Amino acid sequence: PDIVGSLVYPLPSGAFDTDVPLPCAAGLLGGSDSSTQKDSLCAGPCEAGTLCSSKPTLVPLTCIPGHYCPEGSSVALPCPAGRFRNASGGTDAEACDLSPPGSHSTAGSTSPKPCPPGSFAPVHGAPTCTACAPGTYVSQSNSTECNACEPGSICPKGSSAPVPCTSG
Repeated sequence: PDIVGSLVYPLPSGAFDTDVPLPCAAGLLGGSDSSTQKDSLCAGPCEAGTLCSSKPTLVPLTCIPGHYCPEGSSVALPCPAGRFRNASGGTDAEACDLSPPGSHSTAGSTSPKPCPPGSFAPVHGAPTCTACAPGTYVSQSNSTECNACEPGSICPKGSSAPVPCTSG
């Protein structure tokens, strides 16, 4: 009764037809109970390993393989190059496994890919395979090093087999 006739808050002119309470923003968990949406935090951020990509999110999605979702995620983040994740529910970049030696992983990979013949990856976590240097070769995939070219042969950069020298 003490504020009757007082200016409390001026409303802008125009029609108001928004739903109240307002839907929770992406990354925040909403609820079917309006009491969970009584403030800007709604029911709080989505749990790590889940995704609240739309508004309102009542049931969060599990983070997809090849990606991770920190707390409050509205989009899944791809595993960095050199890492992969074949399971769902990753919570941070460390949840993505390092590619083993002899293989590589591009960003968002669900499994490592073996290095093709003529290339190698000597360490864990290689984002790409390295072509064998001139004078070396490797004939099998999944290699961690290249072999020295055989006598009487040449091996250009990226060779998968020695090429015999021509006569003369």
